[in-house]
Amino acid sequence: MEAFEDAYKHEIKITGMINELFTLVAIEKDGAGHDFLEWFCREQVEEEANAQLIVAQLKLVGDNGVGLYLLDQQLGQRKAG
Repeated sequence: MEAFEDAYKHEIKITGMINELFTLVAIEKDGAGHDFLEWFCREQVEEEANAQLIVAQLKLVGDNGVGLYLLDQQLGQRKAG
């Protein structure tokens, strides 16, 4: 659980860093930089949501061995993006 909570916190940190870059390109009126960052922003929204979902699922399952097994099976079937 701790590892996934740390991963979620890290995703939040990365989101903040991307937002800072968006602020910078807005100040600099850098349209190309803005367009470049849009892809990262969309991807980061997905990454943060995925990490948050896993933490929520782990909290729901708790120490239930069967639940942990089923969650592991579900996560193992995800395709690499």
